[in-house]
Amino acid sequence: MVKDCDRADQIRDQLMDRYNVFVDDGVTCSISFEQRDFETADNLRDALQTEYNVAVNDREMVWAVGNLPDDLDVMDTSAKRAAPANYRRKGNSELSPQVKAQIISLIEERNDCKFKQKFGKADRIRDQLMDEFGVRVDDGSKAWHLIQDEYTMTSDSASLDSDTKSVIQNMLAERSRFKMVKDYYRADQIRDQLMDRYNVFVDDGVTCSISFEQSLWV
Repeated sequence: MVKDCDRADQIRDQLMDRYNVFVDDGVTCSISFEQRDFETADNLRDALQTEYNVAVNDREMVWAVGNLPDDLDVMDTSAKRAAPANYRRKGNSELSPQVKAQIISLIEERNDCKFKQKFGKADRIRDQLMDEFGVRVDDGSKAWHLIQDEYTMTSDSASLDSDTKSVIQNMLAERSRFKMVKDYYRADQIRDQLMDRYNVFVDDGVTCSISFEQSLWV
């Protein structure tokens, strides 16, 4: 099978953009159809509460004028929902204690928003984490990482000095950003530059690993 990972990602994104189909490669390649405009949904829910005194419970798909009764089991979701999970960090790039504390605080705030079904705000925090800190959150594995930690050197790669390795890691992080915004042209340009300048081969399909060809560094 040809490993054209960038083309595969393009098709995945087209499925979401055109048909609202979400593809999960990690769960037996299952797909689900989702309504993704959480912010508009939250605004409508809040407008119902403000203008008509109507409370909506999205999880149980029920509504009531005034407050939802606590004595009805179908409407008492607090006991049914698990508390927000703690997300662990992947990767080992250096972070100052202050920055790490900010990141963890935002992730906890996002988890709380998801727990309270404020999905629009949760998505804004997710975007803030990426824009300000270069942090990607993986809800499936309950983990977060810096985008420069997405790629690791393979064990059979030749050694290289720390300055060169830092340049390569920064280029890989920039490539990840372009892929996130679906700018595959510039992402592919960086991939080609890595090969031309540093003899680095990037394999997105194998645990995002990279290898440094022996011939360049010996």
